[in-house]
Amino acid sequence: MLHGKTDTREVAATCRRIAQAVLGGHPLEVRERVSLTIVTARARGPLAAAESKTAFARAVLSNAVSRERLAGHLERVLFTAGAPGFMAEPYDAFGLQRITLDARNDEDALLASARSRSSASRCATSPAPAGNYWDGALVDYHLLLPTRA
Repeated sequence: MLHGKTDTREVAATCRRIAQAVLGGHPLEVRERVSLTIVTARARGPLAAAESKTAFARAVLSNAVSRERLAGHLERVLFTAGAPGFMAEPYDAFGLQRITLDARNDEDALLASARSRSSASRCATSPAPAGNYWDGALVDYHLLLPTRA
């Protein structure tokens, strides 16, 4: 589009074409002894029901009250490949779902990990729960991982 506001569907289609070009029609391959974890955030609660400015405003206000309240709107979903990586168990209110990264979801996981609220990825063809996925920074902007003593 040369003039006016860019359509979000146009942006989403362009991003998908880029992901397809990067993958080259082949599944994402991870070398032996290497671990890859793509951190995403999946909508739940009021945010899962409607992708709207109002739903996001509620999530933002919840986060302003406490980080734990934001967990009512988002859950942590990790797409993993290769050797076991970090975060084996849930450790906070966001929970933890681990999904094996494979040819059915690699493109969607890559897209979700780079998306803002305005263009969620819908993982519908993989073992991942269906829903709207966004970049994991919505939950883990600064990874607050548990530490070992």
